[in-house]
Amino acid sequence: MSSWPHHLKQPLYVRPSSRVRYMGKNYIVKRDVSGAIYSLVGRMTRKLPSLAQAIAAAENQKLICTWGAYYSIYVAVDRDEQPLILEYLWEEEKKRGINPPDLGAGIVLSDEG
Repeated sequence: MSSWPHHLKQPLYVRPSSRVRYMGKNYIVKRDVSGAIYSLVGRMTRKLPSLAQAIAAAENQKLICTWGAYYSIYVAVDRDEQPLILEYLWEEEKKRGINPPDLGAGIVLSDEG
């Protein structure tokens, strides 16, 4: 089994809880220590079936993420669309009992204790 080349940027690792669906598309989000979504990283666009295809995409300057046992290309989300998507995701999270973070108070990440 081959590994990821050292001269390429490592793929973004996406935790299972950091992938959410909105309007039929998979989005990558960042969560704080309480599990609330505070940032939108990007949108997964295409699943890559093999490591060789992921490496080829990275060599062609594509953003690559890994989720579970597969690789995917992702793109940044337009700044104009981010607030609309976050508002919808926060409403869905409220149904699960997770309140949106107070962005003015600062975000406590899980690695900050």
